[in-house]
Order: sequence, then structure tokens, then C-alpha cells
Amino acid sequence: MLLSNLLKFLKNLHYKKIDLDLSRVKKVFLKTKITKIAKKIVLVSGTNGKGTTCKILEDILLFYNQKVGVYSSPHILNYKERIRINGKILSDKFHIDSINFINKIRKKISLSYFEFSTLSAFYIFKKCKLDYAILEVGMGGRLDATNIIEPDVSIITNIDIDHTNWLGKNRYCIAKEKFEIFRKKKPSIIGTGNLTNKEIDLIKKKKSILYRKNFEWHIEKKNTHWNWIGEKIVFSHLPYGRIPPENIGVAIAATQFFEDFKVEKKNLKNLILKSRLIGRFHIIYSSPTVILDGAHNPHAAKKLSKFLNIFLKKNKTIRAILGILSDKDIQGIVEPLRERIKYWYCTNLNTSRGYNAEEISSKIKKKTVFVFKNSKKAWNKAIFDSCIDDCILVFGSFYTVSEILKKIVLLKSKNKIFHNF
Repeated sequence: MLLSNLLKFLKNLHYKKIDLDLSRVKKVFLKTKITKIAKKIVLVSGTNGKGTTCKILEDILLFYNQKVGVYSSPHILNYKERIRINGKILSDKFHIDSINFINKIRKKISLSYFEFSTLSAFYIFKKCKLDYAILEVGMGGRLDATNIIEPDVSIITNIDIDHTNWLGKNRYCIAKEKFEIFRKKKPSIIGTGNLTNKEIDLIKKKKSILYRKNFEWHIEKKNTHWNWIGEKIVFSHLPYGRIPPENIGVAIAATQFFEDFKVEKKNLKNLILKSRLIGRFHIIYSSPTVILDGAHNPHAAKKLSKFLNIFLKKNKTIRAILGILSDKDIQGIVEPLRERIKYWYCTNLNTSRGYNAEEISSKIKKKTVFVFKNSKKAWNKAIFDSCIDDCILVFGSFYTVSEILKKIVLLKSKNKIFHNF
């Protein structure tokens, strides 16, 4: 069976798209008889920045000749993006064999799409005999399918409000869910420096080895560079790249617990400048500038605003194509960018989970707001209106980024990227 057909099967296998219950996935995992997916396992959670943290950590490990597997979600263009071995996407055959294996042993146990793909990744990692496996938590931590594994190092990039329907209505509830990836006597890296006393009490109950930003390690930002300051080592004059210092910082912190190698500053500088991840402050053209970013909550929107201020001139006209899922905070996403963006192109998304473009536009309350039935029309209008000095920013959801990037890839193949289609 073709991979595309198997993926359609996975999407329709379980009656719930999101089903936070580990009992089923644990039962199937036991049937795999997999005891260890890599020599060392790193589990990464957080409200934002998980994917970029996994990417820079992957880049560091690869530079030091480690065999690395990464499991990350969501994918932007293709399911195969979810699993990388040594930075490479695998052939269809790897995925077909893995999915068929999981499907055979599960028998009548139903699995969600994410649960199935997680087990598939574990099977592939085991086959590849990895030094390191880096696992990105899908949502939360406690009931996420990735949490059935025993990590050697756990990372939380940051904590903010998102996925409130599943994780809880306030930050404390969300933190409680995420802290469940910590393990007793194992390193726990925390990238948020503003923990409350109640949150600290929660962490201490896990009895893990804490390595916290603003406690055991620090980030010091300057206009032209930044410094990472640890208890035993300092990385100074690090450059600003496409991945935020906060995410690089937690990755550096994690490497302090790796015994196979020691990171050197000169190598780290080059890795920071080269590291990129699809759909995360992804600059794909320069005339006009086209930026794709999956920012989909207030915390991510604030980070995106800071990046725009670093990389773009203040007088640059920004035209934003914006599509948002219906469980998100429109106002919170728009507000950090309201004054920076001049023209707004609000679009419906090709999913029942998306906000209507009219509803998004009503929250922006500007005269320069346009509404479109789909992202294709929004893209056509933004391109038509732009001059070569403008910036087209696509954000609000990974769905938005995916829809636009698929169109750009198609147009590029036809050598007509900046023509209507």
C-alpha cells in the first residue's frame, strides 16, 4: 500500500482527533517490545519554541558526529518531515514498514493519528540504532504520547497560555501538565525565568536535577550579540540568528549533561547562524521579503514582533496574511503586531477548525483590513499589492503557513512565483 493511502487510514482510525489518554498507546508500545529507542533520549515540551529547540540541538549533536533522530510535529508540507535521521527525511519505505508493523501488532486497539505516528517514530529510531533521540511533545506533557518513554534529559522551553481546552484555563494548570515530563534524579532544563513559588513547589516534588534559566544558567542580551552564562562555562558574543536565543539557550543547557562531547564556542557561533527550520521565521524570498511563521498564540506573536524589529527596517511596509484556528486568542495574537503591520489579509483556512475571516478582521479594527474566502485569494491580493521593498508575513497558524508554502512550492516549480495563479 502507498504511504499516502496509509496516512489516510491513520487519519480515520480513531474517533477523536485529540485523545489525551495514554492507556491505549502504552498497551501497543508494550507489544512492540522496544526497550530503548536510543542511547540517550531528550524530551522537549513548552508552549512555544519546541521545534526550533529540537532543531538547534539536532544541529549541535550532528556537528559532534552523533547519530541523531528527531520526532517533531506538526509537519508543514509532508508527513515525512515528522521523523528525521541525521537531519534527513526518510524514504516512503521506512514509514510504510513502520506503520504496517504498528498496525499489525495493535490488533483492535484504536490509536489517534499522533499516537500512531509517535509509535512509528519509536520503531524507526530503534531500527536506526541512534546515539540520541530528540522527541517533541505534541501538547502538554502528562498525557502526551511521547511521555510513555523514559527520557534522560527533559526540557521545557517556556510556559504560557495555550490549548486551554485540554491543559487548563490558567498558567498553573498548564505548568502542572508540562512538569510531568520530568523524571526523578534526571536533568530537567527549564527555559522560563519567571516561575512562581507554586510552580517551583510543583517542580521540587518531581525530585529531578533542576537546571533553570535565571538560576543555574542565564542569558544576557546585548544590541549586537548575546551571552550564555552557566555555572562552569560561558559562551560570549553569540550572534543573533533565525532561532531565538531563549531556545538556543535551553539547548546549550541540555548539552551540559551530555558526556560524549563538549560544545566549543567557535562551532556554536557557526551553528547558530546556519540553523533554520521550515515555518519558523522562515524567510524564503527577499524582493519582496516573504516570511512564514507559525506563531499561533500571544506568547509566540510577541516573539515574532521582536524578530521583525531585529531583521526588518522600521519603515518597511508589512502585509500580513492571517488565518487562525478557532480555539486561539485572536486579540492576543493580533495585539503585539497591530502597529507594525500596515495591511491585513484575513483568510479562512481549509479546515473546519478555523475562524471565519470576517471574525478575525472584526478584532483588528483597521481600515486596511481585507477578507478572503481562502488563502489562495489572500496570497494573490498580497502579491498584487506589493512592491519589491515590502514584506509579506504569513502567520497565525501552521495551517496558514502550510497552505501558503504549498502554493509557493507549486508556483516555484512553474517558475512563476510572483504571478497570480
